[in-house]
Amino acid sequence: MDSKSQAIYHDLVIRITQGDMAGKTALPTEEALSKHYDCSRPTLRKAMDALKQAGMVTTVRGSGAYITAASLAPVRADRGNLFAIIFPNLGAGHFSDPVCNLLARYTSERGDSLVWGGYISPKSERLNQDIQQICKQYIAQRIAGLFFSPFEYHTKADVINQEIAAVISGAGIPIVLIDSNIQAYPVFNQFDLVSMDHIHASYLLAEHSIAQGFKRIFFLAPPHSRHTIKLRLIGYNAALFAHGLQPEPLMEYDAGNTEGFSQFIQSKKPDALICSNDITAIRVINALEKLGLEVPGDLAVAGFDYLCKAMPFVRAVTSVEQPLEAIAKTALSLMLDRIADPGKPAACITFPGALILEPTTCQRV
Repeated sequence: MDSKSQAIYHDLVIRITQGDMAGKTALPTEEALSKHYDCSRPTLRKAMDALKQAGMVTTVRGSGAYITAASLAPVRADRGNLFAIIFPNLGAGHFSDPVCNLLARYTSERGDSLVWGGYISPKSERLNQDIQQICKQYIAQRIAGLFFSPFEYHTKADVINQEIAAVISGAGIPIVLIDSNIQAYPVFNQFDLVSMDHIHASYLLAEHSIAQGFKRIFFLAPPHSRHTIKLRLIGYNAALFAHGLQPEPLMEYDAGNTEGFSQFIQSKKPDALICSNDITAIRVINALEKLGLEVPGDLAVAGFDYLCKAMPFVRAVTSVEQPLEAIAKTALSLMLDRIADPGKPAACITFPGALILEPTTCQRV
């Protein structure tokens, strides 16, 4: 079962046992579930097969899927602390997936437990209800702390992030932020934060592009990206200024606006594109190829995260590898320190990333 199917499976377990489907006899239609999880039918069916193997649902041809187990015992820690996570888009091929896997491993090695409240998509029509349900569930389970990777790609992401932080911290539960703050730089809030050094990482990518002889270098990010993009723009600007080049304004990349992207390429004539992450870089490469352009022959493309190392099905692109183990270990350490001393000043810890070169995407031959 792939990571997204796994994420959907775990969320359906939560919804059946503790959420909006508890006590019901039938699941929504396959069409409704595919729309809710923003996934293909084959991806959903893998999750449904896992539910059937677990004895939670049965299917009737031509009729649908029916719940066979009305509820399961709530998730509890047998020993040690019970921690929880809120990471949007788990299972969708993002930085969050490998970090969560490492957190689960490190907490287990200590004798602690990590609970996952369910799949949350920023595109969900019931996003507010999903968030309220998960926060309520965590508070009821008396979790010892929350690892939170803030939302992005949503017009109200800032409001959502601050509401989650207010509800959880208001219940006296410590929060450790991972990868991004919930407010834009230079504002710093009262929560511990651990991440890659986004300014340094972007400087590395921009400097490599300059060293390859590229001069028209643009930075691309989807609309409503995280506050990390502001930091990466600082690194991009600094590298270009340091080499006597004029930085370009941030280009918002909407994968659905093929005409707009084509106009951007024709009018701006970039020779290198630095993308906000590897997933965006791969989408950009696919869009360029549809325009008849070669990468890196006609222009170079790079991203962030180097996801292909942790997720082999992801295409390799020139990227800055996230220090995943350092981030996960430090997040757990910060959480334990916060539990031991709730009044200590909030910490912000960053680690340098490692530049990984893929000649097929960002290097002139």
